Amino acid sequence: MANRKRSADMAAGFAIATDPAQPPPEALERILLLLRSRTGHDFSLYKQSTLVRRLERCMGRLHIDDAEAYVRYLDGHPEEVQILFRALLINVTRFFRDAQAFAALKADILPPLLAGCRPAEPLRVWVAGCATGEEAYSIAIVLRELLDDLPQAATPQIHATDLDDESIAAARMGRYPSSIAHDVSPERLRRFFDRDDGGYRVRQELRDGVDFAVRSVIQDTPLSGLDLLSCRNLMIYFKAGLQDRLIADLHAALRAGGVLFLSPSESIGNHTDLFEPVNRRWKLYRAKPVG
Repeated sequence: MANRKRSADMAAGFAIATDPAQPPPEALERILLLLRSRTGHDFSLYKQSTLVRRLERCMGRLHIDDAEAYVRYLDGHPEEVQILFRALLINVTRFFRDAQAFAALKADILPPLLAGCRPAEPLRVWVAGCATGEEAYSIAIVLRELLDDLPQAATPQIHATDLDDESIAAARMGRYPSSIAHDVSPERLRRFFDRDDGGYRVRQELRDGVDFAVRSVIQDTPLSGLDLLSCRNLMIYFKAGLQDRLIADLHAALRAGGVLFLSPSESIGNHTDLFEPVNRRWKLYRAKPVG
């Protein structure tokens, strides 16, 4: 991902009288309408600061310093709408992000979930907003390690989804640069990865255990009957109203007693009627039963 660049000319292109850091409202509205009509996805409930930063990058790449001019360019260049669409997607992830959170997941959360599954019933996991797959494979690795010690436990059924079809294709391939060695232990690299063209590739047996699919956590019907739902570093990009709606949707996707796994920057907000904390520091919450 390119580093953020902000020149004086670019800032001037977005200037309005009340807030020089924002694009003209009419231009932003037209850009969002173009995105919705040509991609089918509505970005109007994303935080405006996120939208503006990514718009700046796309405009800077084209050396366009006026938002209205960029609207005209989008209207005449359908391929740029797709470029902007991908620029607005959140694809920042890595293996075992927040390592202590994964340690808590392995020690305190997953063993009782595995033990609580009924005979012949899978442990159902959903990784929402999985980007290029690192989060999903991290959970798959932890589960595989636990199953070494719990051979009679339920078989995991892991679903991982993202809005970006290119990210999903990369996740299915499971190829990653050698830099993942900073986040993945040597033991895990030996067991779950093969050396591949200067980097690493997730071994076939682990890839076969994760079902990757294109899906919008905002627009599509959530999965259901889940034991674990990981939705990390996604809601921080949404406006408060969408965050509230999404928390309710995630609760509905979990069975009673299922666990929601958020990032340290996220929380359930005021939805204490839906969730109770299991680990406040690492944002692990248990779904309460509701009438």
